[in-house]
Amino acid sequence: MHVQATRKKTKPSRNAKQRRLQGKKKRGQLKQQRGKRGFDQE
Repeated sequence: MHVQATRKKTKPSRNAKQRRLQGKKKRGQLKQQRGKRGFDQE
């Protein structure tokens, strides 16, 4: 007789999603600031 294994949750929680998106947002802002220089500076 086969016993059905219990299902493990694989869907990320709401907080996990928020943490991921906050990290991505922060990283994007850093990258955006990276190349900015004044118009007359070279």
